[in-house]
Amino acid sequence: MSLAASKRASELDKDLNAWEENRLLTSGVARLKEINLDFDGEEENRVLLLVHDSKPPFLEGKVGVL
Repeated sequence: MSLAASKRASELDKDLNAWEENRLLTSGVARLKEINLDFDGEEENRVLLLVHDSKPPFLEGKVGVL
């Protein structure tokens, strides 16, 4: 593919993506929302995860007769 053909294909793809985005936004199916990707160290949250590795009695070999 030549440089001109590649450039033309790139522009066509860009136009098609803009048209599709416009159709989605106009129809109400999609909404445009900005996302803050600027993470700073001031807003760090810590999570404490507790895990209990417990097994029911019948899996531990403790079978009781009723």
